[in-house]
Amino acid sequence: MSFARILRYCAPLAVAAFAATPAWCTPIQTYSSASSWLAAVTGVTDITFTGTAGTNRSTNSPQYYAAGGSVEFSSNMNLVIYNNTSASYYNFGSDGTGTTGYLGLSGGANGLLDILFPNGMPTAFGVELMTAGPNGATVSVAGDGIVTPYNVATQMPNGSTSSRTFFGLTSATPISHITISAAPYTMIMLDNFQFGTAGQQQSDPPADAPEATTMILIGGGLLGFTALRRRFA
Repeated sequence: MSFARILRYCAPLAVAAFAATPAWCTPIQTYSSASSWLAAVTGVTDITFTGTAGTNRSTNSPQYYAAGGSVEFSSNMNLVIYNNTSASYYNFGSDGTGTTGYLGLSGGANGLLDILFPNGMPTAFGVELMTAGPNGATVSVAGDGIVTPYNVATQMPNGSTSSRTFFGLTSATPISHITISAAPYTMIMLDNFQFGTAGQQQSDPPADAPEATTMILIGGGLLGFTALRRRFA
């Protein structure tokens, strides 16, 4: 059997091997588009923060609970509900009628915001990120299953929601803890914190699924052995 004939027999085998191999996504997938993240997630809960017209309001606590206690936001100092109309450097636009509030760190905080899910762990979260003191700072997002923290560059406020920076993540495993950090005394702010369940595409590959390359090597070896046997028979 000629090499050309062996190649002709191997080509369909290679195609079949790749077609038979299951497809899956990586265990963690990140998103910079809210619409793309929403398309990959079900059962979404959206947490918004109400502002008081013209003022910023302290929560008088380093912990803030939302969604019936399903989510806990915490820092080393009292958290603040910032208002988009209180100053130009807080104005990242309103996502509804009237004023919009953002949950954020106070100016004296250590630049660290922890987010916990005490009553049930989601496999996806998304959030709009903003910073002040300074504006446009880079924040780091870490948490369960994240080996290397993701650095997210926030934007300068322009009075529109387009100046908010979206970061979303889906995971193959439950998430119990998220940490958002920046340089000390940076006022990290967030709005529209959402969480839910990642779609079925975010599943780990089956442990017994053979790799396409292995199948091709085995098939090619068998064909080659058959060709040699016929040649020397």
